[in-house]
Amino acid sequence: MRLVPVKDGEALKRAGIPFSRKTLYTWHCRGRHTELFVRLGGSLFVDLEVFQQWIEKAKKTRKRRFD
Repeated sequence: MRLVPVKDGEALKRAGIPFSRKTLYTWHCRGRHTELFVRLGGSLFVDLEVFQQWIEKAKKTRKRRFD
């Protein structure tokens, strides 16, 4: 499990996460895409392994729609 802190915008960019901190906090607060997030010690993190799986699934779904 590789975790990236949501509060660190530069770390999110380096990890290839194209969403803003505000978007990620909003998703977490509203219960959207809950599989992406881990809360440890009061801090919110994105699980990079889950994020990559999420992207790959989206790519496959998109490809199937256009085939």
